[in-house]
Amino acid sequence: TVFISTIFGPFTATLIAGFGNLLAALVEFFIGGRISDVTSFDKYRQKLPLGLGKLPVDSPIFLIVARMLPGYGPKFVSVVSGIYRVPMWRYIWTTLISTLLGAALFAYGGFGLIHMW
Repeated sequence: TVFISTIFGPFTATLIAGFGNLLAALVEFFIGGRISDVTSFDKYRQKLPLGLGKLPVDSPIFLIVARMLPGYGPKFVSVVSGIYRVPMWRYIWTTLISTLLGAALFAYGGFGLIHMW
């Protein structure tokens, strides 16, 4: 993202990285959906330990905030959203918000750092 920002500018880099990350998240979402199909997850959902079956995965706030956790946050949210069958439109717009914000931070931050020298 920083490299693209130096060549094309931060706005273009934000769009490229944001939509690229959205496409990657959609692949993970569909993988989660396949896991749900294969394992018949709905039968076992309420038996999960520690109340994991009651996670508010459908909540837009959960989808946005949990995706911003560093490390495995985005992957976890994508796969679990597929497993829990979050509606596609809700998943897409919440993913776009978080990926575009993250991409903008890197693009504009990197662009500013490079132009300081």
